Amino acid sequence: MLVIFSVHGGNAQTSRNLINAAKKAKKIGMKVVSFVGFDGGELKKISDVCIHFPINSSAHIESLFSLISHLIIFYLKGEKWNSL
Repeated sequence: MLVIFSVHGGNAQTSRNLINAAKKAKKIGMKVVSFVGFDGGELKKISDVCIHFPINSSAHIESLFSLISHLIIFYLKGEKWNSL
């Protein structure tokens, strides 16, 4: 599984590397999960699962991504919620 965080979701001018990585991952049979903001860009269309935050503020989206990435790591480490 490839997990991608992209503020704009990629278009012709931005995040081409992320779009290319997603396409390559799908080509070799991986699932693609993306977290995107603004209009979701190309990643919204090509991801198997896309969590889209329709927010037009890079700062707010990046703050959400920070929180989400910490929660994912917390979960993967097997931490218990009551240990906070």
